[in-house]
Amino acid sequence: MIKTNPVKNKNDEYYTRKKTFEDIKQYIPDNKIIYEPFLGSGQSVTYLKELGYEVRYKNVNFFSESILQPEEYDLIISNPPFTLKKEVLTRLKQIDKPFILILPITVLFTKYFHEIFNTNDSLQFIIPNKHIHYDSAHIKKDNTSFYSFYLCYKMNISKDINLIHI
Repeated sequence: MIKTNPVKNKNDEYYTRKKTFEDIKQYIPDNKIIYEPFLGSGQSVTYLKELGYEVRYKNVNFFSESILQPEEYDLIISNPPFTLKKEVLTRLKQIDKPFILILPITVLFTKYFHEIFNTNDSLQFIIPNKHIHYDSAHIKKDNTSFYSFYLCYKMNISKDINLIHI
């Protein structure tokens, strides 16, 4: 059993469904090593492996020096703790590896987002036509009240804005 990452707040215990990863499979390159830094229940690792990806993880604080080193993986795919969005984006920009993050769409309108990223950054967006739903404590409820999107950095997707039907 994979333990939860110690960077956790009880309000951040919302887990990604397998379908959420299936919806973006076409944007995830094959034969790349994925690092999942926010394990939650560990299901995200299981789901990504079931989709055919090699996934690495380490049960440590993402903000410490003991995370996987950039040469140990090719890209990051995760649903980070929403209460730590600013800190996660700042850290990922420092690491400077390609990533796909699932985030609430309102992050695009925050001051910190515009301070972290600029027009020269290789940002791309995958925007679903419906709400992405999350599981809480292994309970599935289709009642998410906000819209989420996939923020992509240095992923070299053919289009910068990708609208998907889920």
